[in-house]
Formats: sequence, structure tokens, C-alpha cells
Amino acid sequence: MRNDEQAKLVRPIRATKRTDDRYRTPSDETDSSIPSGEKPLGKHCTYRDCLLGRAPIPHHANGDTLFQAMMTGGMVAFMTTANGLRNTGLGFLAESLWLYPLIFCIALLLRIGFTSRAVRFLKPRLIDGRFEGAAHTLAMTVLNTCVTSPIMCAIVTMLLMGPDGFWANYLATLPITAPTSIAVSYFIVGPAVKMLFNNRISPAAGMHLLEEMDEVGTPIARMMGLS
Repeated sequence: MRNDEQAKLVRPIRATKRTDDRYRTPSDETDSSIPSGEKPLGKHCTYRDCLLGRAPIPHHANGDTLFQAMMTGGMVAFMTTANGLRNTGLGFLAESLWLYPLIFCIALLLRIGFTSRAVRFLKPRLIDGRFEGAAHTLAMTVLNTCVTSPIMCAIVTMLLMGPDGFWANYLATLPITAPTSIAVSYFIVGPAVKMLFNNRISPAAGMHLLEEMDEVGTPIARMMGLS
């Protein structure tokens, strides 16, 4: 048998990463709010894609947890700084840095344990079928804020101002915090996190962090009886 015929029979075996449904985020699955007739989002996610509701969001466990942590971190950084400066002045940046990790942990636990479940319950009843594209993205931002902001505003007000005059401070702060949170989430944190996740972290971007998290995390969760 000639060498070229032998070469055809021998196929190189290459190791491949798993590509099952758990890792179908960036280019495989897009937001259901994309209007009909629009081209599906390619690999590169832009700021415009985020505003128009074309940016995919993760649906598997590890991707969703990481995405939620990134969103929470971004919102905590902006809103804690804004509330701290508004209530205590520039001294906040020098004296109250301990608030950032504390509020982040509280906000993340609230988001995972309550906010996400509440939003999933309310979304089909208030948003699905009524909004598309940018309106859908904005509606989701408003829904998230309406669920989260009253609780987080109360917690942050208590931490910053104390119990004295709590209700007066809370009622004066919430009307400012809620619309600010909507604007920051829609125009800054949301697009930044979606672009970073889709263009740098997700499997479609060539990074296998989520698969590695699954390979390490799943056995540990089984050992702890969590899965």
C-alpha cells in the first residue's frame, strides 16, 4: 500500500472540550427578545448589542453564578460609592472601604437566594410577549431594580446612617437610588459585564473557565452532598 493511501486511513485524534447544552452561551444561544428578521449575534458582542437585547446571557449553573457575581460586583461598586459620598462625603472613601466586601456578599446572597427567583417568577407575567429588543432589556433592568433596590437601599442606609432617623433617611434615599440604579445597570454595568463575559470568558470566546469550574466544582459538590 502506498504511503498516501496509508495516510488517508490514519486520522489524527485530537482532544476536544465538551460542547453540550451546559456550555451553549455566547454564540450558540441568544436572548429571546431579539426581533424577528434581525441577524443573530456573532461571536463579538458590542455595546449596541447589549442595549438592543442581542447579547446572550448564560443559562447553565456555573455561567449564571459567575455572571450574577460580576453584575453584583459592578452594581455594588457604583451604588455603594454613590450612596457613601452622598451621605458621608469624601471621607467615605478613606474610612468605609470595609463596606464594599460586606455589601457585595449581602447583595450576592440576596440576588441568588431571592431576587433571581422573584424575577424568574415575574418575568413571564409582566415582560414576556410584551417587550422586544431594547425595550425588553430596559424592562428587565427595571424589574430587577424594583425587586432589589428597596431591600438593598434599606440595608445600605442602615449601615451608613444607623438606626436613628432610619425611615426619614430611607424614604429620602430610595427615590434617588432606584432611578440611578436603573441607569447605571442599563448603560454601564450591564453592557460591561455582558461584553466581558461573551468576548473574554465564555467558551465561544475560546476560554474554558466554565468547563474547568464544572470539572472541579461538580465532584466537590457531590462530596458535600450538594448535587
